[in-house]
Amino acid sequence: MKSHTPSPAARRRPLRPVAVPTQDDQSVDNAAEASVAGLRNGSRMARIAERAHEIYERRGGENGKALNDWLQAEREIDEEL
Repeated sequence: MKSHTPSPAARRRPLRPVAVPTQDDQSVDNAAEASVAGLRNGSRMARIAERAHEIYERRGGENGKALNDWLQAEREIDEEL
């Protein structure tokens, strides 16, 4: 099977810049502030993560059951809400 090797000219071609979508600075700042505020105010995900870690510690820190811990924590937090 014949392999293709690019010519020296093809190897020297500069890469084209790729357009990256951006947001204005204000919307990025607002999103970051909302995320931090959500964590401070006990957002659902943060509460679930904290509870899942408590469950993990309560059962002795045995690895391999993270999904079960998360699902149990999710059920418990959702019942509270």
